[in-house]
Amino acid sequence: QAPTSSPTTASPTASPTTPRITDTPTTLSPTGVPTSSPTASPTAFRAPLVDIQTAANYVLISETAISTVPPSDITGNIGIHPTVSTSMTGFVFTMHASGEYATSSQINGKAFAPDYAAPTPAQMATAVSDFHAAYLDAQGRPKDSDTSKDNLNGGTLGGAYGGVCNQLTPGVYTFPSGVSVTSDLYFKGSGEAAGQGELDAFIIRVTGTMALNIGVKMILQNGALAKNIIWQVSTTTTLNANSHMEGIILGGTTG
Repeated sequence: QAPTSSPTTASPTASPTTPRITDTPTTLSPTGVPTSSPTASPTAFRAPLVDIQTAANYVLISETAISTVPPSDITGNIGIHPTVSTSMTGFVFTMHASGEYATSSQINGKAFAPDYAAPTPAQMATAVSDFHAAYLDAQGRPKDSDTSKDNLNGGTLGGAYGGVCNQLTPGVYTFPSGVSVTSDLYFKGSGEAAGQGELDAFIIRVTGTMALNIGVKMILQNGALAKNIIWQVSTTTTLNANSHMEGIILGGTTG
């Protein structure tokens, strides 16, 4: 991890598939067929995956603002809609000759806004619409048949509740008042053989805030895929210094 600095803020934000976002010191990294013999203990019901559609083309999407305090290092595209490019602050942008996007030394990707040239405005409108659909999908998922996933340890995760000796397994986790990840959190898929893990959905529904403590990391095990971990957070998500997150955040504000 890189040295401590102020993290990136977005509101609301989706953090989609494959690219890795690292806001020095914070990293956020989502990444990409099932078989019949999983090695992890499965839940009685396999939750369907949440499809984020074209929002997957961006590691940060916001409807209001994206800000960062250098140094920052974001891998993947960022975009904003309906507010305009001036709402992306803390970046030094260079507009591409096409006028469709901008680049920055702080982004290993491109920046898009509705005041850029076509087809960018329409593409950003679609991505935000897809983000909203995914948020409502995750928010509406019923509680898991495994009742231990309902408000696990009152929302304090790590150690005996998601630590290396008691890892989170696929399913729908519901938290009525927020989540605090106080030590390293492990996600255990159904297996590392070809195809295993591809349909392992981890859906974490958080009514309230979500925070990842300083230096805390999320770790994927046994075929778990970050692109299949959905954090549906109703208000604020905070990724503190030197933390490392896995998954896709669909929520209010990320700081």
